[in-house]
Amino acid sequence: MATVPEDVFFQSIPELNQRLKNREFTAVELTRAFATRLQATNVRVVRSSDGFLLGCPLARADDHFPIRGVWDVLATCAMQMLAQLNARRPIRGGLDIGTGIEIDGELFGASLVKAYVLESKHAKYPRLVVGKDLVAYVESMTRSGGSGIEGQYVRKIAADIGQLFKRDEDGEWILDYVGTKIREMIPGSVTGVGPATEFARDARADFQSRSDPTRQKLFERYSMRVRY
Repeated sequence: MATVPEDVFFQSIPELNQRLKNREFTAVELTRAFATRLQATNVRVVRSSDGFLLGCPLARADDHFPIRGVWDVLATCAMQMLAQLNARRPIRGGLDIGTGIEIDGELFGASLVKAYVLESKHAKYPRLVVGKDLVAYVESMTRSGGSGIEGQYVRKIAADIGQLFKRDEDGEWILDYVGTKIREMIPGSVTGVGPATEFARDARADFQSRSDPTRQKLFERYSMRVRY
């Protein structure tokens, strides 16, 4: 069989797919090809005045494996959440799926609206709320067909993602950014838990010392963060 130099092998995902179809790879090259294709993602980051948007298509493409893209988005959000808490600049957010389009670098559509509603109406304090459609999508991927390597990979990643979701005290689905699964998959994340907890406790104490109703409501919400 023909071999492909490594400097060419990783340059073109479409060429890689064509060579797979033509059975031009050796066993070692085939393994590398699967690893490259299954990890390829096209995650978009769009910054705004007071935040940022992350998204990825759910349609398969030569340079994008959807379930891996979803994992990349969620892992990035989890790490950003911890980083912001450590910096004592808390954020909140919404995560969901839906239709959308990108025009001149700007994102539009139902997916953006749904994420905004989750962030503005449901999050209420520093946490990342997950929409029911994203939960359902990930669940459906754990039952996706195919007995080959790709099918097994999709089901495994989807199952891991599902363990990143957790019901909060008020019933909302949230991204479990300090849970067992995120610590397992991103070992370095554990170092941020202590400072984040310290900030939540300090914020709760500050809100508790104030008598106005708004501050008391925030005290109750930050108490949930401390327990979390």
